[in-house]
Amino acid sequence: MAKKARRSAKGSARGRRALGKKGGAVRRPAAKARAKAKAKTKAAGGRRAPAPPPSLSGKGMSEVAAIVCSALEAGGHGAALTGGACAAYYSGANPPECIELAVSDFSVDDIEGIMARLGFRPNGHRSFSSGSCRYSIALTPMPVSIGDDPVGSFASVRTAAGALKLLTPTDCVRQRLSMYYRWGDRKGLEEAVRVARRQRSKVDMESVRRWSEWEWASDKFSEFERMLSARA
Repeated sequence: MAKKARRSAKGSARGRRALGKKGGAVRRPAAKARAKAKAKTKAAGGRRAPAPPPSLSGKGMSEVAAIVCSALEAGGHGAALTGGACAAYYSGANPPECIELAVSDFSVDDIEGIMARLGFRPNGHRSFSSGSCRYSIALTPMPVSIGDDPVGSFASVRTAAGALKLLTPTDCVRQRLSMYYRWGDRKGLEEAVRVARRQRSKVDMESVRRWSEWEWASDKFSEFERMLSARA
């Protein structure tokens, strides 16, 4: 009986080892993977490795702007879409090849590092380009001023790539008009008309009128109104 008990115990032990090899095949690798992940986290000082930057390939203008703005925000730099790209967003026109962004706490070395992680290389004069993106990026320091009037707040919209901060429709119209008022840029005038038509209910025309008077441009504002009223 004792011999039978010993043989039975040995058989049970062999069975447990076999089961461990088969039944434990799913659990052990998972445990090893967790152990390796913990070891890597510990080796990195308790910090997880940063996620790779999102791909810019095939992205539209507003998506690229949102990705770049989010990366700048994460790096401690507030960023907002301005210029012709902002006007194109509001008017639905074809966007320009250059996306203009206003950035706070402008530090060249820090910002160049952030842009490099997104795949952009500097072109000089605060502009950047990437082989994987059709749009170039031009950065200007905040605050944003429209004529002599500083911008106090921005709008925020949702894009397929996340939130995007940008000029309000009213400030977008004023900014494009300022290009016409000060430098005779008729393209800016035309962009202002397109935005005001598309965003008619969101543009405070009385605010634009008063600002135009402060800019000594009431006559040019009248031309803007005539174009806006004309049949598109």
